[in-house]
Amino acid sequence: MKRLWLILFVLPLIAQNSGFEHLVVFGDSHSDNGFDDGHGFESYSNGKVWPEYLADSLRVKTLDVRAWGGAFSGMGNEGSNAKDWSGLLWQVQKYNSSTGLNKTLAIVEIGFNDLHDPAYKISPTQVVDNIINALKILSSKGIKHAIVWNVNIHPMPPAFTYNKYPSYKYYNNEIKFAKKQFEEFNSLINTAVIEFNAEQKNTKIYLWDAEKEITKIAVNFEDTVTIYKNSKFYPEKGKWFWFDEWHFMTETHHYVANRIFQFINARISTQIK
Repeated sequence: MKRLWLILFVLPLIAQNSGFEHLVVFGDSHSDNGFDDGHGFESYSNGKVWPEYLADSLRVKTLDVRAWGGAFSGMGNEGSNAKDWSGLLWQVQKYNSSTGLNKTLAIVEIGFNDLHDPAYKISPTQVVDNIINALKILSSKGIKHAIVWNVNIHPMPPAFTYNKYPSYKYYNNEIKFAKKQFEEFNSLINTAVIEFNAEQKNTKIYLWDAEKEITKIAVNFEDTVTIYKNSKFYPEKGKWFWFDEWHFMTETHHYVANRIFQFINARISTQIK
């Protein structure tokens, strides 16, 4: 019991010393928390998503989630209602902050939508180029610190792996294609971040290894194949990893936020002035 109380009291102190006062998130449906703040379509989970949990841990003054479900890394979206807007490049172009950017942490989570389906004909190189261009725009606007995700490959979403879902008939045939795309992207984005940091000193970019971390997170769950949505069961802790064929349970999001929080404290907080 003494150890538990120590954890409860220490974590807020770490959060207060992280150095960031504002958090802004750009991305797709894995980050979308709904339209309440004027951005996004809806929350694709059964509760909070990772930006909200992370904001709580960091104790930032403001959370600005600019993510839109279905977003590509370019200007548009895979949805027919947003073909030429809501993508990452559109998000960062529209971003104008009224807060102090030297104390703002930006996080970019994008790429899955571009790469998972051969019908879109988007290469990993194109996605990396879009992300780097987005980071250049953010740097020009005054962002000093940004985290970029790579793409998690394990576990693959149930749309690819579970034959009870309508999308399985199509996506199961494309699983090798998708994995190859993701693997190439993960290699390219790693190199691109290193080169970006070497070429300029205004903004520091940190690569968060979503593939490694989310693979580790998955071992905490009993079921990483089926989905919770429409199951009619109570969302028992440690049971479902996936909310639907594509998206995480809120418990999974909480784990993700905790991993990013640890990453920030280990890699970034000491560099904030």
